[in-house]
Amino acid sequence: MNNRYNYDRRRSYGNRNSTNNNSASSMAFLVCLLFGLGIWIATLKSDIRNLSEKNDMFEHENMELEHKLDSISKIPKPAPIVIQEEKPKKIRRHAPDTTKSKPAEIKIEAATTDTTKTNN
Repeated sequence: MNNRYNYDRRRSYGNRNSTNNNSASSMAFLVCLLFGLGIWIATLKSDIRNLSEKNDMFEHENMELEHKLDSISKIPKPAPIVIQEEKPKKIRRHAPDTTKSKPAEIKIEAATTDTTKTNN
């Protein structure tokens, strides 16, 4: 009986035992990977070169700024105006005398005359 769905297994294209196709795809992958890595390394080198050029430019600008700062610092500055404010005088109370000295005795002498005697 001739079945149209009957196929020969030897001629199937999905046979897993074939290794010829596997090695060719691996080689193609490795070549693409090496090509990609080469491009990546080349871009990194150009970035590093650009960074070193920028670094040199910044160092040159830094030297110019330092020169400007030095020239500015050498300019004599005007003397500051000093304003002196008068402070109010402090009023101090005298502390009581705490020394124990005897007060000076005051002697008052009075001139008295006797008016009761008469000279007759």
